Amino acid sequence: MPTATIVRWVDGEVTKYTNVDGTGLHTETQLLATNNLWANGTVLITGGGRLRR
Repeated sequence: MPTATIVRWVDGEVTKYTNVDGTGLHTETQLLATNNLWANGTVLITGGGRLRR
């Protein structure tokens, strides 16, 4: 089952990687360009679980 990881970089960029597996991060999608909005963010709320179809 594909998995995804969302990363908030130190410069404020937010990136999603799908199909994360033992060989690395694949299929990068930039969700938010470099900016000051999240550059100093300290709290992120995340969730997980199985998607039902």
